[in-house]
Amino acid sequence: MLDKFYYLNNFGEKINFGQDGIFAAYNDLRDYQWSYESINNVITGFTRGIVSKKLPVLFLSASGQKTRQARNKAYEIFEKDVLAKKKGKLYVNGYYMECWLIGSKNSEYLNSESYLRTEFTVVTDKPEWIKATTFTFEPASSYVGDTDVDFDFDFPIDLQAAPFATNTFINPYAFSSQFILNIYGACDNPQIEIGDYTYSFKCELLEGERLEVNSLTRKIFKYNAQGVAENYFNCRNKENSVFEPITSGNKQIQWNNEFRFDLMIVQQRSEPEWSYTAVSASDVSNVEVINNKYYLIDNKGEYIRDNYNEPISVQTAGD
Repeated sequence: MLDKFYYLNNFGEKINFGQDGIFAAYNDLRDYQWSYESINNVITGFTRGIVSKKLPVLFLSASGQKTRQARNKAYEIFEKDVLAKKKGKLYVNGYYMECWLIGSKNSEYLNSESYLRTEFTVVTDKPEWIKATTFTFEPASSYVGDTDVDFDFDFPIDLQAAPFATNTFINPYAFSSQFILNIYGACDNPQIEIGDYTYSFKCELLEGERLEVNSLTRKIFKYNAQGVAENYFNCRNKENSVFEPITSGNKQIQWNNEFRFDLMIVQQRSEPEWSYTAVSASDVSNVEVINNKYYLIDNKGEYIRDNYNEPISVQTAGD
């Protein structure tokens, strides 16, 4: 059960662990612990606060020069976010945690120029793993009732069934989820029913405009065709909260068929979901050198093997 993960900074630069001579070892990224608050010896709530984790990394390549380049690249990508005071994203199996890598402890760098162990310190004030799934809903091509209702004699207009659209939506996550809703104009006073809950807004959206409703930040903005944002918080229905999380399971969605919208469901977990992947060198915990070759070893002291059951070696040591 091995993780595929990478770090993405705010400048679009990425460190892929398990590639290019950068291997992640066993770590505590999946570990979590809620703190609790109490009054008179009774628990009243739970918090997570600021959390620090350790990420051991092995830098290993065919030459000392490549190893140094990989180590310098990692430092620069991590440090840019610290200096910008903007959290990067550490991805594990499709989930990400917003965090900084604020320190490192280097060891065994004198054994070989091609080999360097580093333990990075990961810190975050949002110790949660996030995964977002987007669903798109388009207006139906025909109204309920299929076609126009015509008579043998002519009216000035054809009679139609009332415009109406219904769709099915499944929130695949185990818990109620936060969301980001984007409604696209042109439309007036858009309203969407999700299951037995209604999200409605009193506003006019022109062609090319977009209303963004974010339940995580509890903010609403309208974006014009040029992408300029305007605070539209007051357009919300004030009787029923438009930030109500969407419950788990199968839901019916209804709206008046006059606009399209995207619904992004945001899952927040204390640990990323476990998944099974093929054995990979990203699981390296140690290295054994035999005849100038580096063989990757897991935390039990056994060789990590490929699909042909052969021990995995990582290029030839030395410059």
